[in-house]
Amino acid sequence: MGHSNQEVSMIVKIKMLTISTVLLVATLSQPAAQTLSAQTAAQPATPTEDGNPRAEPTSTLGGLSVRETQQTISIQRGESTLLTYNKQSPPVPTGIDPIYARSGFLHPVNSPTGKTITATFPIDHAHQHGIFSAWVKTTYSGRQIDFWNLAERTGRVGHKRVNATFNHVAGTGFDVDLIYETATEPIVEVLNENWKVVAYPTDGSFYCFDIESQQRALTDQPLVVEKYHYGGMALRGRTEWLHAEKLVGAAGGPKEVEPSDFLNDQGSGREQGNHQHTKWVSLHGEIDGKPASITVLSQADNFRAPQAARLHPTKPYFCFSPCVDGSFVIDRAHPLISRYRYLVTDTEPDPQWIEKQWQNWCGEQSIAPTKGTITFNGEPLAAANIAFYPELGGRPSYASTDEQGHYSLKLDEQTEAAKVGSGTFLISTSTYDEDTQEWSIERLPKGATEEGFSYEISPGQNVVDFHLSAQ
Repeated sequence: MGHSNQEVSMIVKIKMLTISTVLLVATLSQPAAQTLSAQTAAQPATPTEDGNPRAEPTSTLGGLSVRETQQTISIQRGESTLLTYNKQSPPVPTGIDPIYARSGFLHPVNSPTGKTITATFPIDHAHQHGIFSAWVKTTYSGRQIDFWNLAERTGRVGHKRVNATFNHVAGTGFDVDLIYETATEPIVEVLNENWKVVAYPTDGSFYCFDIESQQRALTDQPLVVEKYHYGGMALRGRTEWLHAEKLVGAAGGPKEVEPSDFLNDQGSGREQGNHQHTKWVSLHGEIDGKPASITVLSQADNFRAPQAARLHPTKPYFCFSPCVDGSFVIDRAHPLISRYRYLVTDTEPDPQWIEKQWQNWCGEQSIAPTKGTITFNGEPLAAANIAFYPELGGRPSYASTDEQGHYSLKLDEQTEAAKVGSGTFLISTSTYDEDTQEWSIERLPKGATEEGFSYEISPGQNVVDFHLSAQ
């Protein structure tokens, strides 16, 4: 519904559905982020045992839902599972050393038709688990620690806690902490890695989700990540995508090998693409004779971007590895923050489409001034928070209304504008009290705070008014 180079006024009338005790819009005091944070997500109607916020399991905003059990957290589209995070290790298969048990990773990750793209406890490398992160060659307080190869018994990575789950019209997901710790005495928790995993509504032809990783030192001693040819945010594909020669004589191996390969933004495959600095990598192959792919986009502002990618010569696994270009330090003053986007399809990778997705996520964005007025029951709505969330997790913009109910969206403190394109407006009056650690009662209807209003920001000046009613 774009109206180029002209002012647009949209009058929105909605009927009160319920009074919802949820937070849906961040205030301008919070920095704008390119991924949906737990603070901008729906909060639970009832407290949980650990006191951390949880989304209602019956909520399906944006067509997505999040389900949590004692063992896992899953994001679903209808009855289909997009991905599952493992809070506990899955059972170790018979014949595999229990040392390979691990939590804190995504598996299964599925395609829109339900094909599983990832593997756990693969017969060739049992320490590789779906989508996971770890460093191989590190030094901590004079100790050599390998967090990747569990059989070395020097370090390991695992799930620590769930901070939140959330279901929001602009994205559904969870916020969890992982711990990097030594595996020998004295046991030391070296790093905390926070994952914010957010899946976005799509037309159903592909799945799209982000992982934002923040690794922070837990002691005054730094962790030195040494120069090495692999390590970082990794993806392990299906065991059936191994090369045939690697499966000869493998006990319990698949009966047939399904062809697979890699593709990056330079058009390179498995051999030429190894250690190339790239914006994205696609792992693709056949499942039951039909194509499937998973593509990982690396954010333009990631450390050492465009990052080197390790593409294994025979295995269906790769990782973005900044350690390929030399050592670096993670300490209290220097956390490592990384963002990756995952696109899962039931097709072969389309380089033009993938490049467009990367540009939409990372490239220069067209923006336009966007302002308006909000009323509630015929009166100006003061001190309300309003946000515009572009499709697929684009950079959101925020504002608060003045006494007359006027607002002007900001991408940051210096930029009064919103991203051009389609997205969703959300409005809320709920505020967070730092002293009581409670949210105030929401005054607005669920249609404004949770379901939101679809809109397309056009080039030029946009005026978007909201007239809300409780009747």
